[in-house]
Amino acid sequence: ELGLLATAHPEDRELVLDALGNENGAEAVRFVARHRRHDGSYRWFETVGRRRVLETGREIVVFNTRDVSERIEGEQALERALQEKQYLLQELNHRVKNNLSLVSALIYTKEDALGGEVDLSDLRNRIDTVRLVYDKLHRAEEVSSVNLREYLNDLLTTVFASLSGRSVKVEAEIASVHASPGVAVPLGLIVNEIATNAVKHAFEPQVVAAEAEPSFRASLSAGEPTSASGGAQDYVLELSNNGPPIPDSVDLENPASLGMQLITLLSKQIGGALELQRTPHPSFMIRFPLETG
Repeated sequence: ELGLLATAHPEDRELVLDALGNENGAEAVRFVARHRRHDGSYRWFETVGRRRVLETGREIVVFNTRDVSERIEGEQALERALQEKQYLLQELNHRVKNNLSLVSALIYTKEDALGGEVDLSDLRNRIDTVRLVYDKLHRAEEVSSVNLREYLNDLLTTVFASLSGRSVKVEAEIASVHASPGVAVPLGLIVNEIATNAVKHAFEPQVVAAEAEPSFRASLSAGEPTSASGGAQDYVLELSNNGPPIPDSVDLENPASLGMQLITLLSKQIGGALELQRTPHPSFMIRFPLETG
């Protein structure tokens, strides 16, 4: 015991002392610490002490040590690499978010300079939808995935606060699941397009009676398991409002408007199947696979 304590690295002596002090009453004691070798260098050793009872009845503790330097140094190198990756991802997300904010501000400035002749709000909202993802990634401890409940709830709040001239009742039932930016961004853009379309076409006073409260519902829930998802859990995103039916002239297979084109393309991008219920009120349903880890 004295040898173990004497050769211990100064920074590890307290750890060794505590381990040796706790051996009383224990069947075995185990600890990893740095110890000085004959050439003066320090290596990592794992020490295991086990109780033995001699024929005389005397009880002793036998210590065995083995060099585990390669394992410990490998673990430390991996930890440093993970910390560096975490920092680089945080920095990347921060820069992307700031650049998107700058682009949004430039569009707003251009729109203001044109004196209202051109409405670029749709473009700004699409950029802000992407920016919000990277803002959440920059603030989160997990920098490679986004909590969809937080993200989509914040997005809906932003859309209806910035666009709607009337109070809209928003009902959101979003599962607390995480998704990569590659899935979260298309989902956010889909929600933005459908919510923006509702504000512009479904909630106008001439469309919805003044006494009727406009409402928008969003839900994200786990779907029934299917063999086609390749091991990933299927999720269903449903977006609906209490506005008038969508005309038959709106064709999902060959959409005419940019918004509908985006909804169709983004649904395919995440491997989703898009369905549209036209009556009595508009309702979009997208079933897509999501690897939740």
